[in-house]
Amino acid sequence: MAHTTENLMARLEEACTLDGYLAELKASGKQAPATLSAYLDTLLAAQPLTRPEVIREAGLNATFGYQVFQGTRRITRNNALLLSRALGCTLTQTQRLLALANQGRLAPQDPRDAVVIWCIRHGLSCQRTDEELYRRGMGTLSPAR
Repeated sequence: MAHTTENLMARLEEACTLDGYLAELKASGKQAPATLSAYLDTLLAAQPLTRPEVIREAGLNATFGYQVFQGTRRITRNNALLLSRALGCTLTQTQRLLALANQGRLAPQDPRDAVVIWCIRHGLSCQRTDEELYRRGMGTLSPAR
């Protein structure tokens, strides 16, 4: 059985004990990473890219980028979105990354967020996302672009 959120919720509701459910979840290996740095490592492991390549593609300072991956620095919403684009995240992965970074989720009713969502759905890079935002007179993700 797939471990979708709905399936896991059903299992939790049917569980006789909380400890039993948590043990089953841990044994399944389907626990969601609890920290931003752990989630970034999970996303990175699924990519053919290295950490320096992702940091460079996101346009982040190397030292700052490493500190984010190590969990010693907090990031802004724009930097979280840049990392998301550099890692090639889906919209669901991006929303999770934003939540773990304690930043607001993307909302389609916000015009700027709508552009970012469209860029994510179409697999555009950090630079192309910034170009789409700039072309529409909206603030880019990276201040340097």
